[in-house]
Amino acid sequence: MFASSPPRTVRACLLAFVLATLPRAAGAIEPESLPKSGAAPTWAAQQFVQADRAGNVFFFRADTFAVYQLTKEKTFSEPVRLETTVDRPGTIYDAAMSLSGDRWLVQDARSARLFLDGKEQPVPPLPYKPWSVAFLRDSPLVAVVPLFIRGGSIDIQKLGDAPWFLRLGRDQWDPVVTLKGVSSPELVKKDLLNQAIAENAAFMAGDRQGKLWVARQYAYHVQKMTASGRVLLDITVDGGKVRKPQDSKGVEIEFKGSTDATRAPRQEKATFTAFTAPSIIEAITEGQDRRMYFFVHTEDGSTALDRYDPGRNVLERIPLSLKLKDQRPTLAAGRDGLYLAAWSGDGGRWRISWDRLDQARWKKVAGSKIDGIPEE
Repeated sequence: MFASSPPRTVRACLLAFVLATLPRAAGAIEPESLPKSGAAPTWAAQQFVQADRAGNVFFFRADTFAVYQLTKEKTFSEPVRLETTVDRPGTIYDAAMSLSGDRWLVQDARSARLFLDGKEQPVPPLPYKPWSVAFLRDSPLVAVVPLFIRGGSIDIQKLGDAPWFLRLGRDQWDPVVTLKGVSSPELVKKDLLNQAIAENAAFMAGDRQGKLWVARQYAYHVQKMTASGRVLLDITVDGGKVRKPQDSKGVEIEFKGSTDATRAPRQEKATFTAFTAPSIIEAITEGQDRRMYFFVHTEDGSTALDRYDPGRNVLERIPLSLKLKDQRPTLAAGRDGLYLAAWSGDGGRWRISWDRLDQARWKKVAGSKIDGIPEE
């Protein structure tokens, strides 16, 4: 004799249990919020999450230059303040920690500042506007955009190709990759600076094998490079094109042809157009599983976590429940999961465990193309 079917309330409870045990990545995955308490304070200034090679997680506080290590209880250890030589630092746009954990590189609007064992080290001024910072092993790297910022007696009309990445040398920032046919004066005069930024502004991450990963912010175009800038792998979605920005009217400005005070400046007219390209990739990190993870804004305005799996040579995605509008996040690969921090220290901090990421239903990113060598 067949057993009778369970009552409707029991069936409903069973269905709810089954649904609860299914991987949540069938829809948007919801990262776990880190607790807020006196032992894990929040602040209004910028925050940046980083992790060392062992998976220890750290939060950098931009207004005080304090570094907090995350404990096993998901609270903060006593902060260690980086000893800076600047009394009132300006807005901090990026901060990176080396995998060894003894170096920090902190970037503002015009400079990148190096800290070794908590103390600031003298570094030469940057010749171009910085966009992001990273470490390749222990070498400081700065991604720049082709906007010349050095003054003095340099005639910017004679500048050649602009650099894309700079590595800190003994007494100067040495170009690693240059942008062929791209120079500051021509871009400004022809109102092409916004286009150059949209095509080349990038975030970086050095992996454990000493390779550099570069993700453009305004186009889905990711490259894996050697330390010398040779491209090993090229990943694009929808051809790696910049998403169409909103229309914006240009305004006319004066353009000085020389910064040399001993000669008469050459006045010219140029057009300035507001930058409106929508952001696509805003954070990149290597996971403990050697996969590369990207925080992505999709075309419909939602967010997603993408990962490149070198073992299967595939780019795949899970949607996220986070919006984070106007809150560029950072990512870090902790020992127990992937950590995500909003731009502001009171904007949120989250974790997604590695087990949960492994069990998620990843889907191949539509329109993706991968060229090159997955492993080298």
